Amino acid sequence: MFCSKCGAKISENSKFCPNCGAELATAIAPMQPASIYPISIPYDSIQATSARNWLEKIVARIPGYKGYQDKETRRDVDKLHREHVAQILFSLKQNVNAIIRELSDTGRLFEVGPLDKILKKLDKLENKIRYASYGYKGFFDVIKIQEPQLEQLYQFDLAILNDVELLKSKIEMLARQASDKTTLKAASAEVDITIDQLDERFSKRFEAIENPAWFPY
Repeated sequence: MFCSKCGAKISENSKFCPNCGAELATAIAPMQPASIYPISIPYDSIQATSARNWLEKIVARIPGYKGYQDKETRRDVDKLHREHVAQILFSLKQNVNAIIRELSDTGRLFEVGPLDKILKKLDKLENKIRYASYGYKGFFDVIKIQEPQLEQLYQFDLAILNDVELLKSKIEMLARQASDKTTLKAASAEVDITIDQLDERFSKRFEAIENPAWFPY
């Protein structure tokens, strides 16, 4: 322990500071629990840094993505993100169509069913994301979004991008395994589940934006 008056080291059994004579009760300052953040960095700044890290990851994958801080461009950024995802889904539909044509050309018409289901799900999800219409305008009208909300939005956007990349890899695997009936069925089931996961993720993001309590004026 150290004397709070002169800074000298004091043994725990001492009643007075051997250097300046200060009493133990007044010489020893109570120990404070260590902060989980550096004292020089406010908590709000740490949140902002975290949000910027999420933003940087998305910008690296969607050129022109600027984030949702600026009220005037918020709607455009949201549309850019949705268009980017929808365009990938559109291209994935072409891949699934190519597999269906190959099965049809080789007389494997009875194996087309699961792929047709996947194609319909992709089409529905593409339209859902591309043409999403928000009934509540708080997200677009509020001047400043709070840092926790901003960070969660970025996490949603990045997670959706990751889901789309996972879906792309699953469909590529589906194409490679289409030659065998058993592996085709298993791969189709995985693609189906991944589409549902992406759909659920976007629905949660949509619900957050639609929630009036999330963006109070």
